[in-house]
Amino acid sequence: MRATDPQQSFKAVLLASLAYLIIGIVFAILAKGASLAPMQTAWRLVAWFTSASVFTIHIWYEHFRLRNLPFKASLHVSLAMALGAMTLALAAYLQRLASSENPSSLAWAIIAWPLFTALPGFLIAFVSTTVIDRIRRNP
Repeated sequence: MRATDPQQSFKAVLLASLAYLIIGIVFAILAKGASLAPMQTAWRLVAWFTSASVFTIHIWYEHFRLRNLPFKASLHVSLAMALGAMTLALAAYLQRLASSENPSSLAWAIIAWPLFTALPGFLIAFVSTTVIDRIRRNP
């Protein structure tokens, strides 16, 4: 039997999207402050790994803790990714606007970043949860 609490899923989506936003901002600052290119790359890789950890934990929470079916769990996970990407793009846009640089080059990112993260994220989460679901049912 699958039981789900919409409030818990909503909180998880908000928490994960906030985590993506914080990860993006903090590691961008660290990468920008690094003087050597390999160190900048290292900070970006750490940001990717940290975001992948949030992604994995969110899948686990939606699928195992809230017991959502693969489609619903994947939808929530990708929604969190899209919301995190959109807020990060908005923060970059506002930062560029405040620094009196031309922000128009980032305006497209407010729509593009959520799409470029949510679609692959949904597919990866859906395949992962479907495989896990089938393995658990047929040991």
